[in-house]
Amino acid sequence: MENIDAKLKLQNINKIQELESKYSKVYYIPGIAFLLVIACIFATNFIGNPLNNTYIALLLAANIFITGNAAIQRTEYLKQILALKEDQ
Repeated sequence: MENIDAKLKLQNINKIQELESKYSKVYYIPGIAFLLVIACIFATNFIGNPLNNTYIALLLAANIFITGNAAIQRTEYLKQILALKEDQ
């Protein structure tokens, strides 16, 4: 019986560690998306035709969407982590 309890605790710890690693990786998504937006704006302004304000607004709106989605993912991961830690 103790062996089963130890296995369950180990599985719980592994799940927590996996969720924590996913939680930390989600922080990079908005920053990378923002850098891609800035790179796209600079590339088109210096290489090709300058962008209209409409395209810049669309790029920034997409960045806001990505940032919001990442925040939702972080919240879900954090809820799962806290629920697993409370079970211990």
